[in-house]
Amino acid sequence: MSEIVSKMTQFPSDGAQMNAYAACPKGPGPYPTLIVIHENIGLDEKNPQAGPHIKNVCDRFAREGYATLAVDLFSRGQGAADLYDSQVEKDLAAAYNFLAAQQNVKKDRVGVIGYCMGGRYALLTACNNPKIAACAVYYGQPFNKQCDEKKPQHAIHWVPNLPCPILGIFGNEDHVISLEQVVQFKAELEKQGKKAEIHQYPGAKHAFFNDTKENYHPEAAKDAWQKTLAFFARTLKA
Repeated sequence: MSEIVSKMTQFPSDGAQMNAYAACPKGPGPYPTLIVIHENIGLDEKNPQAGPHIKNVCDRFAREGYATLAVDLFSRGQGAADLYDSQVEKDLAAAYNFLAAQQNVKKDRVGVIGYCMGGRYALLTACNNPKIAACAVYYGQPFNKQCDEKKPQHAIHWVPNLPCPILGIFGNEDHVISLEQVVQFKAELEKQGKKAEIHQYPGAKHAFFNDTKENYHPEAAKDAWQKTLAFFARTLKA
């Protein structure tokens, strides 16, 4: 595993300064790169709900040879309930542009991964940016509870625009995402001819990968991590 360097940073997006956490191997690179998108509890470790989980995930990927950037989608002072898909799309596009300007980034080997709310936004990012080379969705909702001005479309409706391979990770005991929704998501990916790899874990609840929360499932998390590393090795390192 690589020795890493990490720091908080900022980049401009649509009139705001977005906060972000960057971690990468020590050395000039360039490296395959991941945009990492946090859960609905945020990124900032000063928030007792958020904790260090997403930053730890960035560090873990960095030790495996990836440059990473975790964007704080709450940089404007809002919370999960206040986010508009249209604004998130702009902010994550700005994150890609920020990364593409870095000397240690392989510009044609940028992927995106997200957890919970971030899983949905990982799919949004991939479907709106043809330069994204791979997408991993950890228990991101294929369907909204309702569609409104903030979330006008179900995520499953973005699938026809997906330009890259996708990895989906879900728990079979998820109280947020039903097994039926996962089945529909898989069926839509197959119908649209997408390169998709979907894994479901018996006994695993929502957010089972987060080792700082009560739903953490060590066995499922370990297997999901290995499958994720294998997926990104094929799509970003090959």
